[in-house]
This record gives sequence, structure tokens and C-alpha cells, in this order.
Amino acid sequence: MIVSIPQCVESDGIGAALMPVVCAWCRAPLGAKVCSPAMAGKVSHGMCEACSERLMRGMRPIAGDGRTAR
Repeated sequence: MIVSIPQCVESDGIGAALMPVVCAWCRAPLGAKVCSPAMAGKVSHGMCEACSERLMRGMRPIAGDGRTAR
């Protein structure tokens, strides 16, 4: 799936810009965060719930401590 990524061009009215946040795996939009004007045009990344669930399903438990490993 190809998703267009909006650029950081909006302003919050106090001199800061809004940086879009997208999933680093599928590029789904996750929202926006306030950034400095110097970061205009940049994109921040996170992980959406669907990609997180897919990743976690592919991991196996580490014996004894409840954590997971690949």
C-alpha cells in the first residue's frame, strides 16, 4: 500500500510547525506533533497498532522472563 506523506507546512499560530507522524512500516498516518520551523518538511516515524501486532506475532518468548525474541 502506498500512502502519500503530508509535509510539515501547517502552523499552530505561535511560530511552531506541525510535523506529520507516519508508521515506519506501512506509512499509515499516525497524527502530527509540534516541531520547530527548522524541521519544516520533515516527517517523524512511529509504528501503527496493526504493524506492531504483526511484528509481535512473529516473535517467540524467551524462556523464563516473559520477554520476546526473534
